[in-house]
Amino acid sequence: MDKDRIAGSAKDFAGEVEDTVGDIVGDAKTRAAGRVREATGAMQDLYGHTSRMLRAALRTPPSATPKTRMRIAAILSVTARKRFRRRCRPTRSVRC
Repeated sequence: MDKDRIAGSAKDFAGEVEDTVGDIVGDAKTRAAGRVREATGAMQDLYGHTSRMLRAALRTPPSATPKTRMRIAAILSVTARKRFRRRCRPTRSVRC
């Protein structure tokens, strides 16, 4: 499994627990925070699954046309750039 899928599943589960605790206690803020965490985890899990499938698609189809391979590579490079920008916030003194 991909680390994004593992982290996403963990966040999804933690969000479900938080939502349930908020429901039991009767706290609307806790329920809302749990639902947000659950949605975030589900999206991260989906991202991990999608990136894994795209990487597998790049490796396996020998009959794919070069144009299709270029499209898949472009999708992967865009997602990689987005992840790099999210994780690496340049400051004035240090550049990534």
